[in-house]
Amino acid sequence: MGDDIERSDLMVASANDANKKAGDKATTSSITWVGYDAPQSIVPEAAVDIFARGAEDKLHSFETGLRATHEGKPSNNTILGHSYGTTVVGYTLRDKGLPVDNVVLIASPGAGVEHARDLGVAPSHVFAAQGDIDRIKNAPPESWEGFASNLDNNIGSTLGIVGNPDHHLSFGRDPSVPQFGAQIIPTGPGTDHSAYWNQRSPSLVAMGQIIAGKPI
Repeated sequence: MGDDIERSDLMVASANDANKKAGDKATTSSITWVGYDAPQSIVPEAAVDIFARGAEDKLHSFETGLRATHEGKPSNNTILGHSYGTTVVGYTLRDKGLPVDNVVLIASPGAGVEHARDLGVAPSHVFAAQGDIDRIKNAPPESWEGFASNLDNNIGSTLGIVGNPDHHLSFGRDPSVPQFGAQIIPTGPGTDHSAYWNQRSPSLVAMGQIIAGKPI
């Protein structure tokens, strides 16, 4: 929890910097939500979607509560998931819908959908990041069709037939490939599964801009 709360603080600081640079006096707050039974192991628990399904009602209730209790004009709400958290976010958006303005999927093994528009949020407000050395990209596809698709596209890419190879992971299409339709968050060289929040990293700067409602 300490690491997660520190990341929340870093994103608030990044959003405040984005507002300051834009001359915007808006303020930002963050909540670290872990209100569900999360996987406690990569295999077998994080390899199945039962935990994501079990989180849907709880996350939906939490986010609708934020909207209902907020005073004044509607705030710009961003929901951000990391790793399996992106699967929780994606499943909930797909099955329940969420009253959010922006969706950020960091190091995702799949969000349960084939395209950003299937999340119920405009693709221009869906963002994804995957680091160059993040091993999440090796998460095996959820189906034989996914394996076949990956093999076909990987061979095509090697032969120069496919310029932007499609790719499927454990819970659907990789949100960081062009075919998914999300806006891509830049990452620095050497970004592994936990490096997206490194100080002054392009990904942390971009997260702050998204949260503040500024273009990346």
